[in-house]
Amino acid sequence: MCELEHFSHQHTLSLGFGRVGKCQLCYGSIGFLHKVYACRSCGYFIHKQCAKLPQHVNPSIHSPHQFTLAFTRSLSNSTACYYCDKPFKNHRYCYTCDHCSINMHLDCALTPLPFIASSDHHQHVQFLCHQNLMILTHSPHENHHQCLLCQSPWLSGSAYTCKSCHNFFHKSCAELPQKIQHPFHPHHSFTLQLSDPTSCSSCCKRNFYSFHCENECNFNLGIECAFLTPTMINYRGHDHQLSFIQKSYYNTKECDTCHYSCIKRSQTMVPEEINRTQSFLFHCMECDFNLHFLCGPLSSKIKHECHVDPLILIDLINTDGSDKYYCDICEGELNSRIRVYCCADCKYVAHVHCVASESRDVELMAVGDHRWKRLTPSPYVHSTFTLRDLIDGLAQEEKDLLQTPDATNPYGYEYYRERNSRFDRFNTSIEDIERVQEFFHYDPEDFIAELRAFSLSEGLLKLLDEKHLGLKLVHVKDYMVPRTLAHILETLLLDREMKSIACSLLCVVIEKMCRTKVEVITKEILSEWYFYLRRILNITGFSITEKFLDRLENKVAAAFVGLEVDRFENDIFDGLDQKIETLKAELEKYERIRKTHTRFDRSQASEQMKWTMRIAPELKGAVAGDVLFSEITFPFAMRHSSYGIAELPTFY
Repeated sequence: MCELEHFSHQHTLSLGFGRVGKCQLCYGSIGFLHKVYACRSCGYFIHKQCAKLPQHVNPSIHSPHQFTLAFTRSLSNSTACYYCDKPFKNHRYCYTCDHCSINMHLDCALTPLPFIASSDHHQHVQFLCHQNLMILTHSPHENHHQCLLCQSPWLSGSAYTCKSCHNFFHKSCAELPQKIQHPFHPHHSFTLQLSDPTSCSSCCKRNFYSFHCENECNFNLGIECAFLTPTMINYRGHDHQLSFIQKSYYNTKECDTCHYSCIKRSQTMVPEEINRTQSFLFHCMECDFNLHFLCGPLSSKIKHECHVDPLILIDLINTDGSDKYYCDICEGELNSRIRVYCCADCKYVAHVHCVASESRDVELMAVGDHRWKRLTPSPYVHSTFTLRDLIDGLAQEEKDLLQTPDATNPYGYEYYRERNSRFDRFNTSIEDIERVQEFFHYDPEDFIAELRAFSLSEGLLKLLDEKHLGLKLVHVKDYMVPRTLAHILETLLLDREMKSIACSLLCVVIEKMCRTKVEVITKEILSEWYFYLRRILNITGFSITEKFLDRLENKVAAAFVGLEVDRFENDIFDGLDQKIETLKAELEKYERIRKTHTRFDRSQASEQMKWTMRIAPELKGAVAGDVLFSEITFPFAMRHSSYGIAELPTFY
């Protein structure tokens, strides 16, 4: 076939030998002896074998959907291949899923995943690729990407390879057992299976091959996690055991203490302490509960070889951040708002990550736990009821108290909401600099009035989620609360009469407040807290709630208003400073270019260019149509060539 109509180009392509260049499909090299299909008038060349690539494929790695050969211009620089997880770099074309945001290199889309083929005679798994058993090879090859099981490169040792493609498995990986039991999911067995990339239920890493629960529980374990010895922790603030994950890949989960995403953020955006421990996570395998390492349950007291006295875990060094502190182990600067270990008798202080390896299995504390009584009471008496059972058993009048939105003054709320719109979190513009002065004449009472008028349509029950409603209750004196809240109630309860449900609601609010730093509070958070406490006070008359409301108004809300003034002003001036720095950098760049480049010596120009520069001033002010009828003679024939010399007609 000497000519070809190919979907990648608008002209007919002819078969022939190439010239030095790049294939426009795979971006591989083309030499003089390579057979290519070419459009020589456009300079478009593709390998003969690339011309045979199908326009549509159904790769085994993502079989439900069809992939189409597409131009990569629309892909961002960070886009990686779904198969090998490598960037596209100079690749002009890739295969793109017609339904998902998935892209693959040309060769990856056409490479089949090895499938599992075990028999009764084999204790371990056997793999077939291209319909042949993969063979044991003893020397790595540079074309091999990464092991499809552990997703690590082949640096040394033996591996099972496919003779038809670059697929391989480390020998140790290929000889893994096909079935396992695991303490993360002890009631069922796991079987090694091939599937579309599945997230590990432990670390959330994406795997092609993973161990799937045989009872279809949607619980999967990647190869790494399946053979790690798990670290399980009993934490009184959660009803299930927590697993300590040292290398997590979560990117959307929120920490249940600080409510920030678990995604790794820019090095310039967060302190070194957070970057150093970003991949560490306390994760519940039974429910959607996660804690950052620095927010989670750490040893409250440790002994370290670098200091003679025990070190105590504290949440803050100080509250105003006025002084600078340095770690006495690594001598790096400490962030005063992040947990540290310190000596109670002297000023010795250390990063958590500098001494965490020395932690012993003593009493564990998460952020905010230092407020509660650390007693060693007799075990709680457990009830057969859950909080949902108690709520279901209430009379309708009592349920209405919990569910009523308490919209006492909705019009007043809208009025103050509009007056306080300056506190809405939005992308502050440097054009708003004139508004900075408005804050210094603002009456904070307007903000308190909005808090008092705020209401939630769901009432108090919005505060409770499934993790609270479904927990079994324990007895604390005359009340019943979920076990995870019992330590809070023990601290608050001083022989006052409260309903069990109100106790639980109050404990949940206080737990949230005790784990939220003032500097991260938003108006929405503050409004909800105020609403919850006000409604609990109205229902129970619990006097301590009145004290909490007073402090929320006079201290927390006041601090919020002051911080918002600083934030607004800082955003404006930081934006101006950044704009100035950007413009300065651009100015310096163009000044440098201007200084290092002089005007071209026109006497060195070619004869053709000298002609254009002579005629340009003559015709600059002329009408283009008049030129067609003027008597201008070109002193030479303008020539153009794509490949070889093709002389154009001479115009007179």
